[in-house]
Amino acid sequence: MSRVRIILLALIVLLGMAGNSLLARSALGGHLIGPLPFTAIRLASGAAILILLMMVTKGRPRLHHFLMPMMLFVYALAFAYGYEQLGAATGTLFLFFAIQATMLAWEIRGGYRLSKLQWIGSGITLVGL
Repeated sequence: MSRVRIILLALIVLLGMAGNSLLARSALGGHLIGPLPFTAIRLASGAAILILLMMVTKGRPRLHHFLMPMMLFVYALAFAYGYEQLGAATGTLFLFFAIQATMLAWEIRGGYRLSKLQWIGSGITLVGL
């Protein structure tokens, strides 16, 4: 994959995450909806899209795929309650740290070995938190 494509895809993801954050903060911070219904709507709409994608690609879920929705539910519910309790900067800091820490832990669990520079960067991030 070309460097330009990676940068463009990363920008799209970052814009999507920022947009999601703004919409969630607007709905939950303004008390227009509660965390539980908000989470239910998010997960139901995501499930509908995944079902459509499976129908189009003829994909079939495997048994271990059923743990992932439960993990997503816990994440989404914590995210929704966090928006009610935390300011935008604090919430964003915790959210991005939690996501990065989870991805890093998953990779290490799978056998990936971090370089010395990656360990230093991870340590700096932890100190920053």
